[in-house]
Amino acid sequence: MWKELYTVSLLRTFHPCSFRYIAERYEHYILSEYYPGLALSSASLSALLKKVGTRRDAIVAFMKDFFFDEREYLIFDGIVSFSKAMDDTQRGYNNQKVYDPQVNLLYAFYGGTPSGMPAYYRKFPGNVRDVSAFGTGIAEMGIHDIVVIADKGFGSSTNFTGLDSS
Repeated sequence: MWKELYTVSLLRTFHPCSFRYIAERYEHYILSEYYPGLALSSASLSALLKKVGTRRDAIVAFMKDFFFDEREYLIFDGIVSFSKAMDDTQRGYNNQKVYDPQVNLLYAFYGGTPSGMPAYYRKFPGNVRDVSAFGTGIAEMGIHDIVVIADKGFGSSTNFTGLDSS
């Protein structure tokens, strides 16, 4: 899968575009000579991204092994997506108690660097709150002896106890 991911990344870096134009751009760039025969139609790319997304263990291992030892603290934040195309869309609510179909995305970024490199991400159904997803994320990352910076949406006695014990 690396050739497809690499090629799409380069093409979208040179000329940002939606997935439906990737195959056409690929045919007109030298990348098609270096990596001939790649299936880059929008349907193929959707299938590729789904396949990549199911390899959770590999994603976590890559992110952890690639950067983890170089940083002292993590900054956590949650993002809500209202995309109807995502599989995990569930009714969730915001701080105004408005219930909408949504997906929650939990991110951790390495602190202390201007690059803002992501250290971790995970997609949760919209009916799972950030405060609940946080403990799962900490456990999956297997972090110890690190400073965590997060807003009050992540605060709970369970999360504080979990952080103190790790």
